[in-house]
Amino acid sequence: MKLPSIQEIIHGAVWTLRRFPLVLVVATAGTFAALVLIENEATGGADWAFRVLFAALLGVPMVIGVILMGEKRRWPPGRTLGLQLAGLALLVVYALTLPANLANAPNVHVIRQFMLVVGMHLFVAVAPWLGRGEMNGFWQFNKTLF
Repeated sequence: MKLPSIQEIIHGAVWTLRRFPLVLVVATAGTFAALVLIENEATGGADWAFRVLFAALLGVPMVIGVILMGEKRRWPPGRTLGLQLAGLALLVVYALTLPANLANAPNVHVIRQFMLVVGMHLFVAVAPWLGRGEMNGFWQFNKTLF
């Protein structure tokens, strides 16, 4: 097995940063929130981090789905970016509706989060193909995605 060169790694990282900038921002925010939760596990003083983490768990697949849909439909970059930002704004509203202390909140919030995460991941699988009649392309895309 041939290892990639440093130049290939840098090229791939730059390509990813250009194609998915908001995905990386959301993933970084979620990672930071998870680290804060781990560090404050004993004290429990970082309730805001649950909200950020839950929103990031939904934001990563949502933004990827919007990008893939925009690329498939050849939308202008401004339209795709606008939809991504609108989705992130909805996630901020969702995060603000979560209880302040999620660890002691009813389990309905965790169950709802799980269902929304599954839904967002299914959105990634179907987003580029919504309203299209390309059944074979849909299955080939999902085979590659899987």
